[in-house]
Amino acid sequence: MLNFAVVSARNEWLDSDPTERTSTVNKPVDPVFINDGTDSISIPLVEYENYWSFVYSLKAGRRYHIFLVGDWISNGSAPITDYDIKVYKPSGAEHSTHTESAGLPEQVTTDAQHQYFVPTQSGDYTFEIINDLRDSIGSEPATFMLIEHIDVNTEYSQFLEGRDSDDNEVLYTGWGYEFNTSSPKIKVSVEVPSNLDMYEARLYAMAIPDQGIGYSLYEIGVPFGNYFDNFEGEYGGYSTSAEGDRNIDA
Repeated sequence: MLNFAVVSARNEWLDSDPTERTSTVNKPVDPVFINDGTDSISIPLVEYENYWSFVYSLKAGRRYHIFLVGDWISNGSAPITDYDIKVYKPSGAEHSTHTESAGLPEQVTTDAQHQYFVPTQSGDYTFEIINDLRDSIGSEPATFMLIEHIDVNTEYSQFLEGRDSDDNEVLYTGWGYEFNTSSPKIKVSVEVPSNLDMYEARLYAMAIPDQGIGYSLYEIGVPFGNYFDNFEGEYGGYSTSAEGDRNIDA
């Protein structure tokens, strides 16, 4: 089962330049919504406008799960939208191109198992999402996700910061990780400073492909796109914001 542990407002932590069609993603654990309403990034099927670049600061040796899902995925005979992804190194040189067939989810990887993206150097990596003019006939909603994948039975540390003086969340008020487990029981231990009066740890079940919940790509689970915007029974609802609803069905 794929789990996400501890969505801010849609695309809240982006610094976007519409002229350059580029966004710096300051919080690389939140989904980026594309072609999905007024608060999303627009990648139309229009020449010279059919792309958008997303810049993430990544660390060498870390494992990141990177994928593109959403309403555009289709098992039908005539899929409407075909997205491709190009990756650029911190130097600006092209790293790789990812072009699954139209209607199939994209997963960006570097390892031999085709599961995770593991940078060889730290720095700013650019992920350019392209609405393919040759194979697309539309611009359906998509969700681009990049999140660090961690191991179970291992300790990790992460800097966190409380709200500001106006009670607004700041960049490090919430954070998230992804992990896999087949265990029927999960225990998450959190060490916090003794002077901290309130904190919250959340656990989201996001994919169990064997039960038809999410996709299976190279033997790892990938959530449905709508799981980043809604609860679906016991699943979905992932959010790093202090705001939001508790899933009473989980």
